[in-house]
Amino acid sequence: MANIKEYKRDFLNSILDRFFDEVNEIPIKFPIDLKETEDSFILQMEVPGINKEDIIIETQNNILKIYGEKKEEKREEEDNVIYSEIKYGKFERQFRLPDIADADKIDAIYQNGILKIVIPKKEEKKPKKISIKVK
Repeated sequence: MANIKEYKRDFLNSILDRFFDEVNEIPIKFPIDLKETEDSFILQMEVPGINKEDIIIETQNNILKIYGEKKEEKREEEDNVIYSEIKYGKFERQFRLPDIADADKIDAIYQNGILKIVIPKKEEKKPKKISIKVK
């Protein structure tokens, strides 16, 4: 029997998959949070140690693409690094936006290693009444 943490993780991943299908991934995969409000989807991505200038966000054909590169700091031989788990290199996350997302109005904010992307929902179109003409 799976423990409750695994169940919650699987459940949340299934919800994420319904709204934002990940299209592609490469080795450095920064974690994200996704929440939905009445007016928008809010995607937050941890991007520690990356400058704002090294992050690119694009949309095309209803795909949101976030990519860039985490550049390795130059180390000197005297640094005597024994062990390192810090990953460097290119990163990329792509998500298929849901039909109700308004890709033309996406906004991004970067603060303290967190990239926050606000994806507004399209305004609901009200039904148009059509008048009937008499001949």
